[in-house]
Amino acid sequence: MAKARRKRETYVQVDCSPPACPFCQSTDREPYFDVVTLHQSGVWNGKEFTRIRRKRTRCKSCRRFYLVRFFEHPKPAEAPESSGPEQEAPKRARKR
Repeated sequence: MAKARRKRETYVQVDCSPPACPFCQSTDREPYFDVVTLHQSGVWNGKEFTRIRRKRTRCKSCRRFYLVRFFEHPKPAEAPESSGPEQEAPKRARKR
């Protein structure tokens, strides 16, 4: 019998460090690599986060490596849509 998989949480990006190269300020970069996920919680710029993702990349202009940090928080669970105010079914009288 197969085991049931746990549903993954979807994370929303709260804030990140500037994605531009800190040395030459260029935004032209190579693809991200070596992604590290740290499960830490805290507050960054007044916004709560529960994990930090650090991604390494390389600037195409000056060819230097640098890190980009993404502060993320789980996406809130979506509430089921209701078609209107909830109404209880009328109670039936019991026969004795």
